[in-house]
Amino acid sequence: MSRRSPIFAALILVLATACSDLPEAEVDFGSGARFVPYVVDGLDDVGHAPSVATTADGLPYIASFGFPQEVADGEVAPTRPIGSPFLPAVLLSTVSPDGQWDRGAVIQTKPQSGEPLGVGVAFGPETVAGLDLNAASTNGTAVAVAEDGSVHVAWTAPDGVWYAGTTQGGPTSVEQVYDYGTALNVAGPIGRPGIAVDADGNPWIAYAVNAGGGVEVRVLGPGKNGWAEQVAIEAGRCNGCPQPGPAGIVVAGGSPTVGFIDPATSRLQVSSLDGSSWSVSSVDAGDGARGLSMSVDGEAPIAAFYAGGSVRLMGADGTVSDVAASDPEGPATGTLAATTGVASDGKGTLFVTWQDAAGVHLASGAAGSLSTLETASTEGGASPALAVGSNGAAYLAWYDAAEGNLEAGTLGEPEDIVVARPSPSITVSIAPPDTSACGEDGQIDLAISASGTSFDKNCLVAPADEPFQIEFEIKDGLHNVAVYTKLGGDPLMQEAPVTGPIQVTYDVDSLAAGEYYFQCDVHPTTMTGTLVAVEGGTSSGNK
Repeated sequence: MSRRSPIFAALILVLATACSDLPEAEVDFGSGARFVPYVVDGLDDVGHAPSVATTADGLPYIASFGFPQEVADGEVAPTRPIGSPFLPAVLLSTVSPDGQWDRGAVIQTKPQSGEPLGVGVAFGPETVAGLDLNAASTNGTAVAVAEDGSVHVAWTAPDGVWYAGTTQGGPTSVEQVYDYGTALNVAGPIGRPGIAVDADGNPWIAYAVNAGGGVEVRVLGPGKNGWAEQVAIEAGRCNGCPQPGPAGIVVAGGSPTVGFIDPATSRLQVSSLDGSSWSVSSVDAGDGARGLSMSVDGEAPIAAFYAGGSVRLMGADGTVSDVAASDPEGPATGTLAATTGVASDGKGTLFVTWQDAAGVHLASGAAGSLSTLETASTEGGASPALAVGSNGAAYLAWYDAAEGNLEAGTLGEPEDIVVARPSPSITVSIAPPDTSACGEDGQIDLAISASGTSFDKNCLVAPADEPFQIEFEIKDGLHNVAVYTKLGGDPLMQEAPVTGPIQVTYDVDSLAAGEYYFQCDVHPTTMTGTLVAVEGGTSSGNK
């Protein structure tokens, strides 16, 4: 087996975003399958309606919606780090080959203050003014990765269905593939989309929409002059039925295959493209069926959904079985609609995820005999999504509604994994260095350097009540030193990052005696420290 094994996959995920001078430590996860959770993104309100897919090498891509954090009167919104997408946005994150998270987007809102300070956002997103996205009017994301590494994302926006194609290096191309004709204030008439990529690298998008005679599940695929639209499934009108649910799409047996739960009949409709026409079959899903997800086991489609107080699985043979008791409450549509996830490792093991009042759950095993696994730190989670990489590791993504975070976890065989310099966002984490003694000796120290992705110190000492200068040496990489009132507070001195090697001098206005916060805006979660202004010091003592 190649080094991109479950061990490697878990390791790079655990090392994600590790770019600070944290103390080294060893964390042994033991032997056997382990679930390792971590925070992918924790700024503002991010991670709504996530979807996840993996590359041929087993690296995960996670798409989701991100919105500005709502703050109470008198509170200060968190500072957006330089290089982070501007919100609202359709976010896209992945683990780069060197083991760090690339947190980017495929489309973002143009910042009110103009363009970023010369720092690009990962995936080169399209930037537009007044992007009309919010948690009430959006209805899900979908992501797929082609064999060539290209990434394909679909989402339901207030005015229709959108698509973006990108690569890890960017740029991203964005287009509206279905126009509803008007803007919606509340998600519903257009269901959550699905997306898949065929063997030729062509994306296929499925979505359900209220039409004149009922609900139509439409499929967008390659045509002679762009996208070609077809109707794969038709469902009749239903008085009192919920708005259209998700439409799943996979490539099974070489052909696009679409799934949709007809709320009028409580049947799971499965439609496969046969030449130029669609062949439809159905199975009884159960009362109140909703929250459909689809994948492939071998050459056959599989599906998971909620119905009759249970999470249910349709296996490759078309047989429906119960996985676990669960009947989550919540809206039928929108970013907080209850979702499921299903995937296969291609070797006989299936994975199913779902949510309830206790959080997010995961089960694995053969069809008809799945066992629930322990999933630490998923309490309060919602909207789970699931994928299995070619390395056999399962990747679970969900939205932490309490914290407004995008979170994920990896299930694999992490024997011999030793974690050094872990990410601050990982559940198994180490506290940052202690700065409680910063400035106690009264000695002025305003010289600092950056090498790689670390500061050489996390304490600066300045004279109180007089202007001073910070001498900053950048040995390599893109960095700055920005001073704030506190973590997440207002900037007191902030200049654009520059690339080293270079010597930079920052002029800082006088500060009252007290404690302040500094960071590198390019690496704001890990390159941080305390600046203390002390009385009686002089600026001649720089070291």
